[in-house]
Amino acid sequence: MNWLRIICALIAISIYLYLIFQTSRFSKEFKEAINDDRSISKRFVHRWDRKYSKEAILLIIGSIFGIIAIFLS
Repeated sequence: MNWLRIICALIAISIYLYLIFQTSRFSKEFKEAINDDRSISKRFVHRWDRKYSKEAILLIIGSIFGIIAIFLS
C-alpha cells in the first residue's frame, strides 16, 4: 500500500506544479495584454477561458489524488 500512496502523492504534486506553472504564465500574458493596449482582447479571454476549464478539472483530479494519498497513509 505504501507504493500506491507514493504514486498518488506524486501525481497530485505533479498536477499542482503544472497548475502553478500555468498560473504564472497566465499572469505574464495578462500583464503583456494590458501593457499592449490597456484592455483585454476577446481573443485573449477566449483562449484562457478554454484553458481555465481544463485547469479546473485538473485541480479537482489533483485534489482527489491528494486525498487518496492522505487516506492511504
